[in-house]
Amino acid sequence: MKTNILKTGFFAVAMTLCSAGVFAQPSLPGDYTQFSASGTRESIDTVTVGSRMAYRTAGDPTIAPLITAGKMAMSEFQWVFTPTLPIYVPGANGTANAATVSTIAGHTGYYTNGAIGLKEIHTIMPTTSQTIQLLVNEWSMINATTPGCAGTDTTYKIQVVNRPTFAWPADTVMATCLTGAMGNVTIPITLSGYGQWIVGYTITYTPFGGSAGAPVAYTETLATNNSKGGTFNLVIPAARFGTAAQGEYHVRITSLTDRISRKSLDQTLVAARPGAIADVVKDIPKERYLVSLLPTPKTQKLEHVKNLP
Repeated sequence: MKTNILKTGFFAVAMTLCSAGVFAQPSLPGDYTQFSASGTRESIDTVTVGSRMAYRTAGDPTIAPLITAGKMAMSEFQWVFTPTLPIYVPGANGTANAATVSTIAGHTGYYTNGAIGLKEIHTIMPTTSQTIQLLVNEWSMINATTPGCAGTDTTYKIQVVNRPTFAWPADTVMATCLTGAMGNVTIPITLSGYGQWIVGYTITYTPFGGSAGAPVAYTETLATNNSKGGTFNLVIPAARFGTAAQGEYHVRITSLTDRISRKSLDQTLVAARPGAIADVVKDIPKERYLVSLLPTPKTQKLEHVKNLP
């Protein structure tokens, strides 16, 4: 009895469950898997470290009618992660409860959920990047204590990757001399992770000799879906420097997600600045990037100084 496993990307902010079909698993490609030809999904399930993920199996379609007709009580489902990960039952509003382990002898790793088999589970991914495997097996039950038929195993490979990171260049100061209309400002940056990245930042303007204004928030989407980490340009449009132009502009990174972390990671754990959340990796820089927009000097006329004695 072959089951069809469905992957569910788990967005912890809204705790909304969203399923996608599983297809043949290729050999593992190292630390990165490109999109399939359709361009809509990975050819292997790729998630971010620490993600809370949900997985579901539809169960064998020939068993359901037998259960409805009273010929069988239900099916138990075996869920085994290698290495071992916790198994939870999905609860209301995204909460998770402990799963009920089968009491049938020899049914190690099989679970039920009340009067039905446990077809959907949640787990918490490891805190380090690695490849893990999920095995699922359906075992039909004649009644609560009498096993029916054991199905064949279905395995599913899951690639766990690190959260994305953002780094400024070594020199975090840029001086631009204004000679006419303001142009875009390009800052070279280093990103890790998997494109596309969405970078959130604020710009705080301080006029020369004046007080700092309120920070204004913006976002930029960088690179393409198949990009790997490397060096990129954060291009800030000229319009974001306002009409005043001259002065100091502090750019602070406030958030960072890549394609994998957006679909799998609790967004409250994304892009912690040093000192903000002590128990997570520091994904974005504490330092602000200073863009100084300076007036270009206009050399004045040369004057003759009174003859010296």
